[in-house]
Amino acid sequence: MRELGHMSMASEVQANVGRFQVTPENVLALHNALAAEAKLIHGKIAVASYSAHVGKPGADEVSTTAAEGFNAKIDSLVKQCVAYADALQASADNLARIAKNYGHTEAEINASFATFNTGYQARHANSAS
Repeated sequence: MRELGHMSMASEVQANVGRFQVTPENVLALHNALAAEAKLIHGKIAVASYSAHVGKPGADEVSTTAAEGFNAKIDSLVKQCVAYADALQASADNLARIAKNYGHTEAEINASFATFNTGYQARHANSAS
């Protein structure tokens, strides 16, 4: 697995989220941003996964070996992307728990995310897959 510096992308998310200054005023915005990005990435991974594998261009041994090698690399990259999106979602879930500790209700958290996510997804609907 390729890592950024000494940390994987998912580890970077987990390390950097702890650096946020979370307050009662910004906890919902932080939660919404991380949860929306996680949802967007998971969706793009799901779409890309349908056509992500390389087929064998021929019946020869080299084609078989090459396709297996490419597919192993593709699987590794997909796993890294899934781990990154999962780390974003886990951080968003932690922020939702913090929001509840600050007195926000589950309904407030869900309503805030629904409003934020609608605009977020619309802004990113035409971004590259």
